[in-house]
Amino acid sequence: MGILNYSVEEFIEKARSFHGHLAPGMICGGFMVDLAYKYLPENGFYDAICETRACIPDSVQILTPCTIGNGWLKIIDTGRFALAFYNKSTGQGLRVSLDQQRLETWPEFKVWAMKLKPKKEQDKERLIKEIIDAGSSVYAVKKIIVDIERIQSMAKKKISMCPSCGESFRNDQSLSKTGIDGFQLCQCCSGDLPFSTVTFDSPAKCVNVEDATGLKLAHDMTKIEPGISKEVAFKKGHEVSPDDIEKLKSMGKSRIFTHSSHDLKGRIHENDAAIAFAEAMSGKNIIFDPEPKEGRIDLKAECDGVLVIDTDKLTSFNRIDGVMCASMPGLKTVIKGQTIAGTRAIPLYLDNDVFNSAISTLGKGGIFSVRRFRNARAGIIITGSEIASGKIKDRFAPVISKSLKIHGCEITGTLICNDVRKEITDAAMDLIGKGADLIIVTGGLSVDPDDVTRFALEDAGMSDILYGAPILPGAMTLIGKIRNTDVIGVPAGALYSKPAALDILLPLIIAGVRITRADLAKMAVGGLLETSKRNESDFDE
Repeated sequence: MGILNYSVEEFIEKARSFHGHLAPGMICGGFMVDLAYKYLPENGFYDAICETRACIPDSVQILTPCTIGNGWLKIIDTGRFALAFYNKSTGQGLRVSLDQQRLETWPEFKVWAMKLKPKKEQDKERLIKEIIDAGSSVYAVKKIIVDIERIQSMAKKKISMCPSCGESFRNDQSLSKTGIDGFQLCQCCSGDLPFSTVTFDSPAKCVNVEDATGLKLAHDMTKIEPGISKEVAFKKGHEVSPDDIEKLKSMGKSRIFTHSSHDLKGRIHENDAAIAFAEAMSGKNIIFDPEPKEGRIDLKAECDGVLVIDTDKLTSFNRIDGVMCASMPGLKTVIKGQTIAGTRAIPLYLDNDVFNSAISTLGKGGIFSVRRFRNARAGIIITGSEIASGKIKDRFAPVISKSLKIHGCEITGTLICNDVRKEITDAAMDLIGKGADLIIVTGGLSVDPDDVTRFALEDAGMSDILYGAPILPGAMTLIGKIRNTDVIGVPAGALYSKPAALDILLPLIIAGVRITRADLAKMAVGGLLETSKRNESDFDE
């Protein structure tokens, strides 16, 4: 038994030398390549695909002309322990994979393949013996047809110039992100790689406090009294006087940072970086004080409304070493003047390349905005035959009315309907005819046979329907539109508990935020609301 032109022993030594150590996967890869070549027509010209980055690619490179460097070996990491060879002209080829059923007679091999034990608990000597004894018997071979055009399109990548770092790169549109003026950023400047360029030296000079008279401070200096106050005692640029020396010492400062302007070539001071970040982050109805404090700028809401965040850009920004921005959660109600985010550079001086990368990642248009609450004209439909007949007093209208008035809505009318589809449909159309651009319908949204609210609203022409939300209480919530009128269906749980899904979704809809199923899915985290029972004052007219 051999592996192509090598004996098993010769291949093992070659694999050990090439790979750096003897890896079980390398031996498996050798048998897999050997098995493939037994089925492939002779004198063919084949390219290879490995479905894992582990071990098998090295076996292919040892035994065949296919390498990662020459492009004849491609890694498409599906996570499966398999490889394929195919004719690069016709696409016809073979795929070799580990067959789990055939491993049953090789217990240590199975333990390794399925990671049933930690590596240190595996019997490596027995494992290697089982892999060799099993040979090619544990691998399955299947014919395949490779999509040559798709493979070639994966290899064809336009050479672009990154507007941030200035380096050329192969532009894979699926990986790079849009930056300055719509140009693509390289993966590094997009924050998609686990490293970035950093500068280890600093232009700031460290000076003993006693020798600081007449020098200008390089940054704000903070005085902290634990549990009492935290405030800026000296601003950046402050010229240290003899009277300042003792105050600095009382703050625990024995040395200070100072600099001269000619030291700053290629660097951005933390204050300047924070101002630039805040400008790039600010979208509609976002304001900030242009004077940083301790290197930080806070962004604030210019009006009452709902905070909307481009979370992809915010995440990419925070993946760049040396910068940060923290914000409150998106799709939350904010009030005028409320701080919604804070940003700054981490070091005192930011390297130009890092700064440019951060600005490019933020792009244009801002990543934070506040959607103002509109002056909605709201109608209310209360469903329930027991309420319409007078057997039970309605308690829902006061609850809904208060929620609407809190957000400045005008109530155009409140109608009570039996659990009859046509009555509910007619009520919705009546309110729309009276100018309602928001309708809230209560009850009739569960799985009982009398619950016809959703069907009645569909009869009225409701579209863009989202039924069900990962929020408790309020799982049966319904949202959608009838023409240009927003509709919210409120399940009965909101009558007994507060808060409920209505309290989460109503502000978004009044602010004109388009809610998708993906948005609802994200609300699952935090969707289990801490509730309390409603008290009698909630039901006051």
